[in-house]
Amino acid sequence: VSTGVALATASYPTGMEPLAWTKGLVTIGGSNYDVTEFSVTCNNNLDVDRRFIRNNTDKKEPTGGKREVEFSLSADFDSLTQRNRAHASTRAAALAAITATWEGPTLLGSTLYPSLQVSIPASRFDSWAGAMADDAGIKQELSGVGTYDGTNSPVTITYKSADSTA
Repeated sequence: VSTGVALATASYPTGMEPLAWTKGLVTIGGSNYDVTEFSVTCNNNLDVDRRFIRNNTDKKEPTGGKREVEFSLSADFDSLTQRNRAHASTRAAALAAITATWEGPTLLGSTLYPSLQVSIPASRFDSWAGAMADDAGIKQELSGVGTYDGTNSPVTITYKSADSTA
């Protein structure tokens, strides 16, 4: 064991700002969609505890399982479009791309805002629930899974920052 190695000093870009919810946008099937809550979870199902009888305790490389992507969102009810996706009788009618993007408030250079984008190109809508809890209107909750469309990853996360090493 070597204890003579100094720890690296963290460095952050100057003027770093958090991403703003006011600069957030969610699209479903390419159309802007006003949501009150949005959640995405991903489980790569990696087997990280691969031990073997082989004269040492080293673990083998993790093996990949099937990636599971789940999403949920809440919004005001505005039409039957999302409900029809969740109750579609064909695979094609139940699928739509979901893209959620958040930007920072300050321009980096001349054209780039710091941003975070989550894309689920083939979102399968599995569940729809509507509820009227008050006089404010009907709320709807949607959930489903990200599926493999034959080309794109079920979920892609893109982060842009002022850090030139990121």
